[in-house]
Amino acid sequence: QNDISLNTVDFAMSGKHLHGSIYGYCNPRADIPKLLRLYDQGKLKLDELVTAKYPLEDINEGYRALHAGEIVRGLIDFSL
Repeated sequence: QNDISLNTVDFAMSGKHLHGSIYGYCNPRADIPKLLRLYDQGKLKLDELVTAKYPLEDINEGYRALHAGEIVRGLIDFSL
């Protein structure tokens, strides 16, 4: 559990809102097709986020490299 503190008078008087979210608060039925279209149009760059690819048999090496800070985003590529 993580506790936070805030000035409730300032919070209420300034018109601020507190909103929790899980997984970015998306609407999968609307957002996933939109994201797929953006990717297909080349407007959403996902491939550039992958810093290493591993075959399934090297999954432990992928986790090791991730925990060591050697990669940012590893991908298990089943075609390798």
